[in-house]
Amino acid sequence: MTLATVTRTTWNASEVASSHKTFLKFRVPSGFSVDVPNCRFWPKQSLGQNVVAYTGNRTLIRTIKGPWKGQVKVLSERARLDTAPLSELSSSTGKRILFVLPGNAVGDNVGYFLFLQSVLEALAPSRVAVMNSGGASDIYHLDSRIEVFPLWIEHAELRGFDLVVDFMEVPRLRKIAESPCDPEVTLTDFADLPPTKAYSTAPRQSGKPASVSIFPLASSPMRSLPLDLCRFLIGKATQSNLPVAVHLNGMQRQSAFYERGLQDLESPTVKLHRGSSSLGDLFSVMENVDYGIFCDSGPAHLSKLTATRGIAVHTSAEAGVLRGRFTNLGIWQSNYVGKYCAAPCGLAGPWVDAAGRIGCMGSLTVPRSELKERAILVDEVTNRAMIEHPIPCVDHLNHTKQQIWEAIETSWSL
Repeated sequence: MTLATVTRTTWNASEVASSHKTFLKFRVPSGFSVDVPNCRFWPKQSLGQNVVAYTGNRTLIRTIKGPWKGQVKVLSERARLDTAPLSELSSSTGKRILFVLPGNAVGDNVGYFLFLQSVLEALAPSRVAVMNSGGASDIYHLDSRIEVFPLWIEHAELRGFDLVVDFMEVPRLRKIAESPCDPEVTLTDFADLPPTKAYSTAPRQSGKPASVSIFPLASSPMRSLPLDLCRFLIGKATQSNLPVAVHLNGMQRQSAFYERGLQDLESPTVKLHRGSSSLGDLFSVMENVDYGIFCDSGPAHLSKLTATRGIAVHTSAEAGVLRGRFTNLGIWQSNYVGKYCAAPCGLAGPWVDAAGRIGCMGSLTVPRSELKERAILVDEVTNRAMIEHPIPCVDHLNHTKQQIWEAIETSWSL
């Protein structure tokens, strides 16, 4: 492997640092176009013949180093960009700024987007762009002032910016998988900028809703609602004469299991939606939700941008921290306490222990010190096992089903 750095002459030497994030530097002799997953507004990104570019997208990197190995010339596997300190951003009025995003998690990118609103309001930059947004790119379509480089940026395009800022400079964002935080609050505090006034923190409606929408799935089964709770909530809503829409996600392995577990409840008043074709389509759905029941998921975070009313049911991650300053959703936090852990423990996803088993402290009955690394859930058997046999803090929600419903009903009178 070689280490390459993109050098710049715009800043003083004392201001220049290398990005925390590393990139694959590459060129394609014949050029190519690549589909951007989960996007309505940026469906493809194209690269010309022999044009040098940088990507931090893990899926694209695996593809370049695997199936496309003979078509793409890898120039460096650990390239870094020269960056300006985020802590000095508040003195950069009127600049052309490129923000390097840590990844494409929907919830995190909602926070990044809100932070960019603060940048636009406080600094009046002449140009703002983000790179490495991947499947979360549709979020940035909400503001036409923000340019998007979803999968890569060309070497020549870097010259169009005065500053390149890497969000991973912020220590808390580098540990977000182990210690979840609200990226908006974290970034505004670090950069000493006031929070944006562009988005309401309160719900747009009040009173008993005309219908209920349930979003039971997160990217990790550790944060999804248990199926029994989902069935219970559907039953309670229909008893209250409320139509119910359950929004699944066909791009997740969990979705088929939930569909099979809920299909006997389908009726003229209970609809199962198999998922949106893009994040832009999901956003359109969110704008029309009267009252939403969410797990700790992308849709719960998108509700900050639509002022959707509802409740967020949290398990391993701390609800108050993730909701930040937004009060549009009420909060229900699993209060599981066991021998090896208590909710919220801070894990965003499953880990691997010393024996190679996948889970969390409670499900594996080991202390935190026995968890060695984050797990990548590519094994269908493991995915199914974690859904059919939820980890303790998720299963605990089944024991508080009635209290959760009572909290939902109470929120209608607030």
